[in-house]
Amino acid sequence: MKKFIIIVFSLLTFLTYHSKSDIAHPHCPYGYDTEKITIPIHGCDYSVSLCLQCDYGVSTTDTSKVSLLGFSKDDTCSQTWSTQQIKDYIVNYISNPAFLHSLCLQQGFPPCSEPPAEPVGIKYSVEVPMCWCKYSNPNGTLEYFRCLDGNTCSYCYYICMDPIDQVPVIVIYNGPYSHYSGLLCFSLEPPDPPIGTSTECFSVPTLCNP
Repeated sequence: MKKFIIIVFSLLTFLTYHSKSDIAHPHCPYGYDTEKITIPIHGCDYSVSLCLQCDYGVSTTDTSKVSLLGFSKDDTCSQTWSTQQIKDYIVNYISNPAFLHSLCLQQGFPPCSEPPAEPVGIKYSVEVPMCWCKYSNPNGTLEYFRCLDGNTCSYCYYICMDPIDQVPVIVIYNGPYSHYSGLLCFSLEPPDPPIGTSTECFSVPTLCNP
C-alpha cells in the first residue's frame, strides 16, 4: 500500500510539472507571415511578434491583416507600466498608418472621400488577443503570448490621404468586434511564474472587454 501511494504521488508530481512546463506557443496561421519588431516602451525594449497578411488592393474586399501574437522583454529591465498599458501602447504603435505602410510597402494612400460617400483607402484589420499567458523563459525574458484558441478583439479601418494637409488619416468603418471561442480567461493577471513555466490564461482589457 505504501509503495502504491509513492507511485501515485510521483505520477501526480510529474503530471503537475509537465502541465506547467509544456509550453504551447502560438504560431501564425497559414497564409500569414511572421514579423518580429522591437519597440521601446517606457524605458524598456520589447520584442513584438506579429502575424501579417498584406493585400495591396483598394476594393472593399481587399484587406491587409495584422494580428498581435506576443511580446517579451528582458527581465533585467525594470518596468513600472501595467500589462494593459504595454499592450495598448503596442496596439497603437502597430495601428499607426506610417507603420502599416512600412509593413506592407504600399505605394501610397488614395485621397480620402468626402462624406457621405463610401470610404476610399487601403483597408486594414487589426486583431488583438483578449486572453494571454505569461512564460518565464530560462534565457531571462518574460514572454507574453496569446492563448491558443483564445478570444480576440478586432477593428477595421481605411487609411487614406487628407487632400488638404497631405497626411495619412484613419477612417474607422467597422469595430470593435469580438470573436469568442469559449475559452475561459481569469479576470486577474497572476504573478510571474517560476523559470521555465507558464501561467494560466488571463484576461487583458481591450476595446471589446473594457
